[in-house]
Amino acid sequence: MGGSQSNLPQKPLGFEYMCIAIYTVDKLRIILGGDYEISILRQIIQEFWPRGIQRELFQLNGVHEFKLKGYPFSSFSSSNNAKASRVMAERILHRLYRDGWKLQLSSNLTRTKDKTTWFFKKVSTQTFPSKPLLVVGLSSYDSLMIVNAPMELHQLFKDVIERTYPNGIQKWNYKDDVLVIKLKGYPWNSDGENTVHSRVLLNTIIAELHQRQWKLYGNSNFKSDTNTFFFEHDPNLLLGEPSPQFLINLNGTDLIRVISAPENLISAVRSTIQRNWSKGIQRERAYAGSWEFKLEGTPWWADGIEAVKSRHLVLKLMEALQGYGWSPVAAFDSSRKVSDNSTLLFRQSQPRQSPFLCISLNVSDRLRLINAPEDVKKVCQDVIQTQYVLGIQRVQTFGRNMAFKLLGNPWNTEIDGHDGIHGRNMLLHLVSALGSHGWAPVLSADVSAKHRKQDKAPDYPDDGNNNIKYLSKRTDKLNVCLSFSLTNDIDRLSNVPNGPVTNGVMTYATPSESSFVADRSYNERLSPHNTQAVTADTNRSTAANSKENGHNSGENCNNSSSPALATDRSSVNQHQHDSGESENLVSKVEGEKVVQEEAPEKSDEDDTTNNPNYYSCCVLVPQR
Repeated sequence: MGGSQSNLPQKPLGFEYMCIAIYTVDKLRIILGGDYEISILRQIIQEFWPRGIQRELFQLNGVHEFKLKGYPFSSFSSSNNAKASRVMAERILHRLYRDGWKLQLSSNLTRTKDKTTWFFKKVSTQTFPSKPLLVVGLSSYDSLMIVNAPMELHQLFKDVIERTYPNGIQKWNYKDDVLVIKLKGYPWNSDGENTVHSRVLLNTIIAELHQRQWKLYGNSNFKSDTNTFFFEHDPNLLLGEPSPQFLINLNGTDLIRVISAPENLISAVRSTIQRNWSKGIQRERAYAGSWEFKLEGTPWWADGIEAVKSRHLVLKLMEALQGYGWSPVAAFDSSRKVSDNSTLLFRQSQPRQSPFLCISLNVSDRLRLINAPEDVKKVCQDVIQTQYVLGIQRVQTFGRNMAFKLLGNPWNTEIDGHDGIHGRNMLLHLVSALGSHGWAPVLSADVSAKHRKQDKAPDYPDDGNNNIKYLSKRTDKLNVCLSFSLTNDIDRLSNVPNGPVTNGVMTYATPSESSFVADRSYNERLSPHNTQAVTADTNRSTAANSKENGHNSGENCNNSSSPALATDRSSVNQHQHDSGESENLVSKVEGEKVVQEEAPEKSDEDDTTNNPNYYSCCVLVPQR
């Protein structure tokens, strides 16, 4: 049953989700939207895209496609087209928000053709932003394009740049309500210490805007490999209230850089790495005002079980930092380099114990659940079986992980292929089903990039056959991480000062399975007088649970959701060794049969160094 012949399953009555895919350089596809939502898009395109609509197409019983004249989403479009496309995107997001469609996630879901996919949920909005969304786009290699900024904010951008970006401003231009700031150097294609400076700049812009009652609504790659940020005005934010936040950048193939973080969090990151990355830390150093960890191995350039472990490490970093009172709220891409990965943004919040899970999309036809509880695995399997009508070739389970090999190629679609539509429909229903079980989206991030570094030549995806003639720059970004969190309402993380920010593709959370149990409050246990007690309790918890939880973990790590505390390296490695044999336990589902077998070795199919179609979409999920 091919993608070009199969309609989508009938949309359930009252289904509250839809998505819009920005496809190639000139198409918008709205999936599971109604006639009213289609009419909104048509009206906005006609009003804000000067060249208009070339044609419309309805297909697969649930998809409406607009093909626009010209190339609004081309990376090489003129400045006027870049402005018009950003204005059009802002109008779509703002109008849908006004009508109760709130952006949940934004992610790049295929290696080829797609720019981004916006996921929306229908919510009952008593209030919505009356002002247009503020747009901050990373333009070319060196500029900020700012749309809808009140005049009083212009000085904010100037002050932040002068304070945080050493190279300074090259040119300042304000025309037709668009502010373009050309920076010296190449901040979006930088090397060395400038890679840190450019991220500090963006972190400070986001924080300063938050203090001015502009909070991050979402960010998307819809023209290039770098983000466009959208901010909504929220008069309920306390004007001038500081918004403490910091960044973690997954850099190159083996680096973690902690940027603008309080010093006490460095030890938390260190101990989390030691607990959850069996190869350990090669070295540490201060770097351009950040703290850099160089890991043994190549976690951001991994295959097979190593790729699972690297995603598990990111999950555990988010979990531990949230336990310390720093919640992940967004991830962004600020570099055009194919070797650079996403930067995670953390904002100060109330401490919360909340494990995460991940949905990882691999190669062109794989979906993996990583660190997923049994009920989540069952829910996801039911959704995939009913909503992905092209079919499932194979299902495997190993520990807390589950892998699906799908028929078709939903993560690597050609121009006229429909497999990607079926993949998005499936993801919409996964978001809905998990939402009904208490899991809400948090962020989407690129967690690894496959490329071949060539001397005196551009970087290309490592496709084994050197067949790169059909690959564009867009195809070089290979891995996306989707994150979700447990919450009782759509505005997750209600304990976060001034409210939450969501972005990206999928993260879910369920009631806590933490092994961290105490008869005193979390804050009391973390008081200075109780540090030794916490350390002792945590070490006892680790030892007590290693046998109980170790055989359930395919990632060789402690399942404790308590803040990571420094431990003896040898004891950590011993625990990882003791639980390592569980990696080879797998249940294979073929038809009605379930058999136990060895976990799959890294094969040519999983080895992305020999596969030009490798793409991974990761969903990180906190639980409480």
